[in-house]
Amino acid sequence: MGSFRDDLLPDLDEIRGISDELGLRVFSVFVQRNTWSGSRPGMGNVTPGPIVQLVNTRPDGSTAPVLVRQVTSQDIIASGGVYSDGDYKVGPMTPPYPGGGVGDDALDPTPTATPTQAVEIVWTMKGPGLPANGAIMKKINEEATWAHSFLMLRNTGARAP
Repeated sequence: MGSFRDDLLPDLDEIRGISDELGLRVFSVFVQRNTWSGSRPGMGNVTPGPIVQLVNTRPDGSTAPVLVRQVTSQDIIASGGVYSDGDYKVGPMTPPYPGGGVGDDALDPTPTATPTQAVEIVWTMKGPGLPANGAIMKKINEEATWAHSFLMLRNTGARAP
């Protein structure tokens, strides 16, 4: 028998899925882990990793895009200057549980490196007001609690290829 928290996580995913069923999730977030043959990103040849969409997996196995919204002026003020106008808040996302949630590796891909190669993490977002192929984003923060996690992304101004 699981804890109250473990029992509650699938219910949170079901509730969070309502906005997707209503068509209110208009942004999509993708992450890609690229490996460079040089000692840092941009040096040498790149081996692109798979592009993976960030989704909440529901208890029934279905998936829904994560919720994305632009930060508010209250978010900017409360951040003490960390966030700025045009940043995006991604989430809430349910932590992983048996059969669902968003895995830690999706939120914080490990940019492992060796002396002869480097890994870069590329975040891309598609949606209203962004280029058709998407915009390259920079992860500026991550927040997590027992019931949810959030990513904060900033538009770099670069278009996705």
